[in-house]
Formats: sequence, C-alpha cells, structure tokens
Amino acid sequence: MSHLSHPSHPSHDNGMQVKKSNKYFSLILSALALIVVTIILFSFLMVFNRHEQQSSILANNLRLTSQTIVLYGWQSAVNKHLGVYSSHAESPFNLLRIERKKFEVSLNKLIKGDEVTGLPAADSEKNGQLKNRSLVKINALWKGYNQNITRLLKVEKSIKSAHQSVRLISRLVPDMTMDINEILENLVENRASGVQIHKASLQLMLLERIDANVNRLLVLNDDVKATDKQGAAGRFSRDAVIFQTTLNGMLNGDKSYNIQRIHDTETRNILIKLKIKFRDIGDNLTKLTQQFTDLSHANKAAINITLISRELYRVSSTLVKHYEFHKGLTFKFRYGGLGVGIVAVLFLLAWLLVGANLQKVPLSSSRDYEHSLTE
Repeated sequence: MSHLSHPSHPSHDNGMQVKKSNKYFSLILSALALIVVTIILFSFLMVFNRHEQQSSILANNLRLTSQTIVLYGWQSAVNKHLGVYSSHAESPFNLLRIERKKFEVSLNKLIKGDEVTGLPAADSEKNGQLKNRSLVKINALWKGYNQNITRLLKVEKSIKSAHQSVRLISRLVPDMTMDINEILENLVENRASGVQIHKASLQLMLLERIDANVNRLLVLNDDVKATDKQGAAGRFSRDAVIFQTTLNGMLNGDKSYNIQRIHDTETRNILIKLKIKFRDIGDNLTKLTQQFTDLSHANKAAINITLISRELYRVSSTLVKHYEFHKGLTFKFRYGGLGVGIVAVLFLLAWLLVGANLQKVPLSSSRDYEHSLTE
C-alpha cells in the first residue's frame, strides 16, 4: 500500500529541473541583453565625446588663427621684413593667405561637418539658422573679417612698391644732406651772397620734411587720421617741386624766384650730382602719390582686422568652453553608464547564484522524504 500511495518522483524532479533551467536561461538572456545595451550606449557616448573633442579643437583653431591673422595682417600692411624671408612662400602676404584658409576650413567643418572624420553638421533650426549663438556670431564676423583680408591682399603690389620707394628715398636723403652741407661750406668759403646761402639752407629743410612726410604715409595707427596722411602726401609733393625749382635755379639762375646762378665749378659739380639723385627721389615720390589710395585702404583694412579679431577671440573662447563643457558631461555619462551597467550585471549574477542555492534546498528535502517512504 505504501508503494502505491507515494507520488511519481522522477516526473516531479524533471518539472522542477525544467523550471529551474528556464529561470536560469531568462536570467542569462537578461544579463546578456543588459551587457549589449551597455556596450552600445558606451560606444555611442564615445562617438559623441569624440565629436565634441573634434569641435573643441576646431573652435580653438578659430581662436588661435584669428590672432595669427592679425599678426600677418599688420606685417603685410607695413611690408615687414620684405626681402629677409628665405623664400617667397614665407612672405607675410602668403602667410596671411594660409591662415585665412585655415580659419575658413575650421569654420566650415564646424558648420557643415566633416565627412573624413565623421563629424556631423552643427544643429540648425527649421529655418536653417544655427542653434549655437556663438557659432552664428563667428560666422557673421567672418564675413567682415574676410572682406578686410581680401582688401589688404588686393593691394599687395602697391604696398611692396610703396615701401621700396620709401626705402630708396630714406637711403638717398642722407647722401643728399651731405652734398648740400658741402655746397653750403663752399658758398661760405667763396663769400657767396646771403640769398644763395639761404636758398641752400632751405634745401636742407625741404629734404628733412620730404623724408618725414614720406614715412608718415606708412604709419599704421588709429591716431594718425587719413586726412593727416593726405596732407602729408600733399606737402611732400609741394616740397619736391620747390626743391627741384631751387636746384635748377642754383644751376641756371631764376629771376622769378630770386635765385642766383652759382658759378663755382666744384659747387656746380656737386649740384649736378644732387640733381641726378633727386631725379630718383622725384620718380619715387610720384609713385607714392599714385599709391596713396591703396595705402589708405591697406591701413584701414589692417585696423578693421584688429578690431574684429578682438571680438572673434572673445566669441571663439565662449565656443571652446561650450564644447569643453559638453565633452565633460559626455565623459561623465559614459563612465557613469558603464558603472551602472556593471552593477546591474553583477546584481543579475548575484540573483542567479542566490536562485540556484534556493532551488537546491527543496530538491534535497524531496529526496529525503522519498527515501523515508521506501524504508
């Protein structure tokens, strides 16, 4: 009777084993699914962090390049170190072109994205307007910035020619000053009239004024107004005419200007050399007068580049901080998500182990009960 009354234990054990296996399988699938989700999330955050880092580097390029453009802009406007560079590619004008291209490329990548690195385009509104206010401001400033750079590069030949003329004039003026001093000494020794000595002394003053006014044209300074430079151009032109007229009068005589002819042979020979030298100065003064408008444009462009660059530096610095902030958030989310995923997986594993231990207790009790019945 006792053998007929006890249950069919093998089928009972099989059922419990199936239930336990299903439970283990579900837990394992859940753990695997959580791991996969964690990996996908981690990978997504890594890509997002890389994009933020790329954007931060590009924004920093804008900030730095805006300052190098100012440097090369001023060097171009004053034609600094012309002829000292080892190659034509290192001239300030070419360096300005290179830096402008760098700025433009970096800005386009930030706005339109970069297919090579996978950087996406900047977020935009439905109307196509950029969402990032700093990027909008930089893009607007860039238009005026680029226009002034183009204006400066457009007068490159005039700037180089003008500075070459000024260097020639500055080199000739000291020699001519020595010649006039020698003429004055000869006039005094030969007991020339006071009018002749006065006219020769006047030539010294005219040379000094011509040299000062010529160099004044090349000064790049907000304090020196365009009207002052225009006045300087007019003055050195008038002084050149007076100098030439007086020089001709000292050689040939000129009653209309009360200039007496000099007869001393030695003095006349010096005057002839002086006339040849001044011919070169006169030719270059004519060039400078013709290039005055281009020099004024270069001056204004260089000043505008400086003013705009200050605002570009400020706004691009704000943009760098924006991307650095989001990069820091992504870094925290990435490792925070990874930490949560690891904790969740460990929790599931712990649950799995605890569940396995709990399943062993009822199974052993069932077997003890079965053993007692058979006895």
